[in-house]
Amino acid sequence: MPPHPRPPSPPRADEQEAVLAATVAARIFELRKAKSLSFDALSQKAGVAKGTLVQIEQQRGNPSISTLCRLAAALDVSVADLVAPSDATAQAVSVLGRGSGL
Repeated sequence: MPPHPRPPSPPRADEQEAVLAATVAARIFELRKAKSLSFDALSQKAGVAKGTLVQIEQQRGNPSISTLCRLAAALDVSVADLVAPSDATAQAVSVLGRGSGL
C-alpha cells in the first residue's frame, strides 16, 4: 500500500513575518510613489520618523500597529490595504520569496 501524501506544512512564523514585511514595504513604497510623496513629506504627514519609513521600506523595521495606522491615514488607505498585497506586490513578493529561500 503506497504511503499517503502529507499535506503541505503551514508556513513557519519567520517566513510569514518576512512575507508580511515584504508586502508592507512594497505597499508603502507603491502608495508613497503614487501620491508623489518623498520620505520627508510622508514622515511629516504621518508623524512618523523618516528613518522609520526608510527602515520599513527596506524591510529592516517591524512597524507597530500605531505606526501602520498613522501611515494608512496619511496615505488615505486602511491598515488592511497596507498588509494585503496588490497584484503587483503579490508578484514581487512571490519572486522575492522564491529567491530568498522562503
